[in-house]
Amino acid sequence: MTLAHSPADITRYLLVQLGLGSLASSGSWPTTVSQEPDTPDNHLALWDIVGRIDGRYQTSGEVAEHYGVKIGVRAISHVIGAARALLIADSLAPLANIGVPIGSHLYVIQAVTRTGGIIYAGTELNSFRHLFTINLLVALRQIN
Repeated sequence: MTLAHSPADITRYLLVQLGLGSLASSGSWPTTVSQEPDTPDNHLALWDIVGRIDGRYQTSGEVAEHYGVKIGVRAISHVIGAARALLIADSLAPLANIGVPIGSHLYVIQAVTRTGGIIYAGTELNSFRHLFTINLLVALRQIN
């Protein structure tokens, strides 16, 4: 089944649902997909990246796919960014079969798996803001 929203967008709504980000640009930890506005300093951005195909189901022929999602954490300080990245990683790890509504669509995120540790990417060019990334594999399906 083709998804109505990208895996990064679905994961974005999951972060908002968990209270780890916000949809409003003026909220705490504004969260965007495929873009990183210059303000505010503390910001989350998600991108669709390479996932993993795990074969197909013999009964339906449907491809079993784990979607790749990268979460970027930008923060005014190293301490704040590291804490937010760790909070996100720890909050996503135990999730199983959680519903994520987006408009008239419902998705079920079956599991979120990090592909490695949290990556510290240094500071932005000409800035003191600190950058972290978390790479994920997200198993999900669309219900409607």
